[in-house]
Amino acid sequence: MVLSEIPLDQYFQKVAIALSSGSGIDVFDVDCPLVASYGYQGALLPLDKYYTKENADDFIKSEREIATYKGKMISAPMSSTSVGLFVNTDLFKAAGLRSQHRPQGAADLGPGGRSGQKVQVDKGGNRSRIPGLRHPAV
Repeated sequence: MVLSEIPLDQYFQKVAIALSSGSGIDVFDVDCPLVASYGYQGALLPLDKYYTKENADDFIKSEREIATYKGKMISAPMSSTSVGLFVNTDLFKAAGLRSQHRPQGAADLGPGGRSGQKVQVDKGGNRSRIPGLRHPAV
């Protein structure tokens, strides 16, 4: 086995080329949103024969679901990321937002979102420098 380190800015391109050409990547890191895509492409082999039910049950259910495509476990869950949403409730209330204005998805967050837009602007129409609603990915 040969370990090849690939810089992140080249990683996905090199993986795609290697997989499509059949030039060989035996083991590689797959981020959870891409597992189903690689499964659809047939790029990942089923790992079920390497895991007993007891071994697979060591992973939390959501990780097992992400690692499974068409009933086959095609990736080995390695880690999970927890994402949190922090709301400055004082600014939320001052903007006249009630519970029905709670963000329902990423589109609602930040200055362009339906909730974030109202919270980020003060009564004079000026953008607030105090974050009222913030998600790290926005």
